[in-house]
Parts: sequence; C-alpha cells; structure tokens
Amino acid sequence: MIIMDIAKYLKKHGYGNVPKPDLALIVRDTFAAVSALAVEKNENFALQIPKFGTFRVMRYEKRIGFNPKTKEKINIPARLKFKLRTSRILMDSLPAPIEGKKAETKKKKKDEKKVSKKKK
Repeated sequence: MIIMDIAKYLKKHGYGNVPKPDLALIVRDTFAAVSALAVEKNENFALQIPKFGTFRVMRYEKRIGFNPKTKEKINIPARLKFKLRTSRILMDSLPAPIEGKKAETKKKKKDEKKVSKKKK
C-alpha cells in the first residue's frame, strides 16, 4: 500500500472533507517524522501504535554469512534494523490461515521424497 492508497482510505473513512493531496502530505510527513526520530534516537527508539503494534530499532551484531552460489564466506557488518511486534488485537483480527500453493508444493515435495526413498 502506498501513500496515495492510505490517503484514499482515509478520505473514504471519516476524512471526506479534507482534500486527498493534503491527506497524502499528512501521511508522508508522519512517516518522515517517525524516520527522523528513529535515526536520531537509534537503539532507544520505540513507536507504539495502539491496536497495531510496536516498532523498535534493534541492533544486530556482525556475523559471517555466505554466498549460496559460490559458498564464499562474507562478513556482514553490525547494523540497526526495524522490528515490528504486532499487537494481539491485530493478530486476532486477521482471517484464519489459508492453504496456499506454497504449502501444497512443500508438502508434495516431502511426499515425493518419501516415495522415491521407498522405491530404492
């Protein structure tokens, strides 16, 4: 969802008297303010949005990874990342899990491996 999509949603749900470009500016400025605060406060930043969740800045230590194609070891530097912990209200409001194609293909692959091992 992009900023104009959020502005359209707000326009339909309670902010009909505010022009859509103004709503888009408000949304854009809100995200800019959150980003600026996160950069300024670094690891001490936490933004709690009721009924949605909490954004935190987490420090991830340096580690050694590898390139899956070449198996070459790579040093991954320490960095700060955003982490979202969703609220229970949001999690409970989501629909039940849907069995999708990915779940079926993984299950089929496991079944195929079992069958091929039995044939040998």
